[in-house]
Amino acid sequence: MSGKTYLQAVFAISLLFYSEVAAQEAGEPPVKKQVVGWIEQLKVFPGEFTMQARLDPGFSRSSIHAEGIKKVRKGKKIFVNFELADRSGVTGKISREVLRSEKVKDLAGKSKEEYVVILGMCLGSRYFEDEVRLSSKTHEEYDMKIGRQALEGNVLIDPASKSITTPDCGEKGKDLKPISGGFGAEPKEETQ
Repeated sequence: MSGKTYLQAVFAISLLFYSEVAAQEAGEPPVKKQVVGWIEQLKVFPGEFTMQARLDPGFSRSSIHAEGIKKVRKGKKIFVNFELADRSGVTGKISREVLRSEKVKDLAGKSKEEYVVILGMCLGSRYFEDEVRLSSKTHEEYDMKIGRQALEGNVLIDPASKSITTPDCGEKGKDLKPISGGFGAEPKEETQ
């Protein structure tokens, strides 16, 4: 083991120990966090898509590459229809209620609107739901970036490792359906 790898391992173990000591001092039972690499495969729900993700606590929120992003209104609620494609070629249409929209700037400095929705994620053996921004741009060689809001309390990142887990959350997340109905169902714009 090289000196750099050894120091990274010691740092990761120290963080895990510190988080357990801090929890005990706060009167909380220690929570075992799963150690994951900085690049991991995860499953995204609804639809059970297998995605390559970069775990990056430098970003506050998560984002995912989506195609065909279209906002629709159904009654008083706003939904967004979009398509996901995973590494194995599985594609599907998803409809989720919009939590909010965010203005982001592209590399040319042009401002555009992106939508934030709730998606379920299975990372290793941990299932959680969190806010994810739908982005029409690709994330380098990754389908998704997972930010600290989703990572906090769920996992501990080993920066020296990649792909050390396999998503296996049992039945968790499989019941997460698009708000509009079954998988692939898209709300249509209402006509008056």
